[in-house]
Amino acid sequence: MAEDMTIQEWQEAAKHVVAMRDDMAAGIRAKREDAGKAIDEALLAARAKRPAWDEYYLTLAKDVSDRASCPAGHVGAVIVSAENVIIMTGYNGSPTGITHCTELGCSWVSRTGSDGSERSYARHVHAEANAIARAARVGARLNASTLYVTQEPCPDCLKLCLQAGIKIIVAGTVKDRKWWHEAVMICNNASVVLRERQ
Repeated sequence: MAEDMTIQEWQEAAKHVVAMRDDMAAGIRAKREDAGKAIDEALLAARAKRPAWDEYYLTLAKDVSDRASCPAGHVGAVIVSAENVIIMTGYNGSPTGITHCTELGCSWVSRTGSDGSERSYARHVHAEANAIARAARVGARLNASTLYVTQEPCPDCLKLCLQAGIKIIVAGTVKDRKWWHEAVMICNNASVVLRERQ
């Protein structure tokens, strides 16, 4: 048997074993490459499904708006730190301890201004103001944070955001383009970024 083999037969057998090893190695490499391609494709598909930060936090703001107790419209806000950690949420509705508009109806208070003009104020708190006030209640710092809100902030809420140290404001929708352009200029002047979702 093996002791009866010639040198030439040994060499042929060795070549055959090496060829088999090379074929097996090539098959393993091909399977690894196929598996690597499949993993890469799965990762790309997962990344494509994974929402960007704007979409993620604006979706959360929309979910938060479902808690709103104002029949006129639902607005939600989410404030996050520079590290993308949620600090606070807020929605529009009655102040804490006051009967909700959905139960009592909308209530407006009229007031005469110093110039003699009559002004009306709603009793509800806007989503942005609610989130900022709730953060203050628990001692949460808002410096250099980002506010995501389902629609552009009104002038009063924009001023609150600037005073609270919020540095980026992202609006899901813009309903009043004239105010929006003015608000962008105000924010640029205050070194605050005001933008629509990306």
